[in-house]
Amino acid sequence: MGVPRLVSADVDSGKLPDVVLDYLSNNLDIAGGDNGSATAQPMTAALTRALASTATNDDSAPGTFRIIGLGSSVGVGATLPDPSTQAPVNRLAARLKPVLIPLSNKPVAVTNQSVNGTAILTGYETHYPAGKTAAGGNPNLVVIAYGMNDGMPGAYHTGQTYPSVYTFGRKLVEQAQSDGADVVIFTTPHPNTNFMTDSMWVTPGTSSYPSNPPIPADNKAGSTVQYVNADGTSVPASYRHVRVNESLRRLAADTGAILLDAEKYWFKAVAKYGLGALFDTNEYAHPNLLGHQQSYWLAIDEFVNSLNTASLAAAPKPVPYSPLVTYRVDATTRTSSTTLAADSQLGVDVGANQVWEVEIGAYYTGTTGDLRIGLALPSGASGRLGVTGFATNATGVESGPSTHRSVALPDTYGLPVGGNDADAFALARGIVRVGSTSGSIKPQWSQDTSSSSATTIYRDSYFKATRIA
Repeated sequence: MGVPRLVSADVDSGKLPDVVLDYLSNNLDIAGGDNGSATAQPMTAALTRALASTATNDDSAPGTFRIIGLGSSVGVGATLPDPSTQAPVNRLAARLKPVLIPLSNKPVAVTNQSVNGTAILTGYETHYPAGKTAAGGNPNLVVIAYGMNDGMPGAYHTGQTYPSVYTFGRKLVEQAQSDGADVVIFTTPHPNTNFMTDSMWVTPGTSSYPSNPPIPADNKAGSTVQYVNADGTSVPASYRHVRVNESLRRLAADTGAILLDAEKYWFKAVAKYGLGALFDTNEYAHPNLLGHQQSYWLAIDEFVNSLNTASLAAAPKPVPYSPLVTYRVDATTRTSSTTLAADSQLGVDVGANQVWEVEIGAYYTGTTGDLRIGLALPSGASGRLGVTGFATNATGVESGPSTHRSVALPDTYGLPVGGNDADAFALARGIVRVGSTSGSIKPQWSQDTSSSSATTIYRDSYFKATRIA
């Protein structure tokens, strides 16, 4: 079949056209996975958390409005004459300041944690925590400008960034929201693959997808598709980068983050000016000033101009915090020990003086050692944890006696549950009040009775935490 054509109306609505879905289904055997089923997030004037922080401040002690930018080299402002004012996060901050703080009675601090060569995975694991440290506290606004590196063929096909761009992007967004911040997500401008130099193009190699061949091809020409703008103009585009931007749109829609669709404007600029005008000579990854003006800046202007400044007179209540969920990707065991040990895959980072509701879902096989469940907490944290499950003297998981116990936190012993050598499930729930020390809340496991016969906590056991204050 011919090269798929991506139509802007379909991409903007968050759904790939049938010709592309058919291409995936017939040739790549991955249809039905992540095909962008969510609709795109519309522009919104609801910077709810940010507005609450400005409307309720005390003029005698105004505090600081903190903006943290996260992204790759484009977020740094590579190739721009004045990155300190022209990079996406800095440009957005300057445009928002007179709208959010019209009296200039609250200082605004911008911490740009964009780092050359990075992707959204590293942003979640490394650069956002570092940004909070550099900013001196939790942000009021987080601006995300990844995507160029996420869409490069090597990373795309290992699964490090795609489809994990959505998985780790969601963790990043929800962590920022739980810290009290609103989140803005940019889609990324990008060259078509034929425009890239051979040194920039990295042959994908073997795909980690079940179908194995690289998607949609292992060469530059086969990886270029035609994108059709709403006005009917057609431009060549990088298939992989369009798909990464699709995931960023879905991420915004699913988390309630604000989407600034730079790619939409970028393709219009490519049709109008040509790619060569949007990059400097011998530059193939970082748009020049005109490229930024015709993509990021237009998306910023569209958003800021849509804000209803009259609504700032009221002090809106912050929206409820989103729950954060982590789950085990493989099984773990506890053997010959009754000492609680933290789970290496489950947990959430928390700030000082916060209150969290937590839930632990444990799928396990209880041997003669059975299972104990506990919580690792930051120093000074307190609260209570309760568990419902089979008692340690249960003789069968269908009808054995159950346990319903609770314990005050912090606690080093844990809550025992049994299983009688059969697959079982236990549910633990509690409230954690964090003291003056930030840190992590993590489920803990041990055997209830030390046994050389391992107690296994299965894959898909999960930990859910929701900040409530």
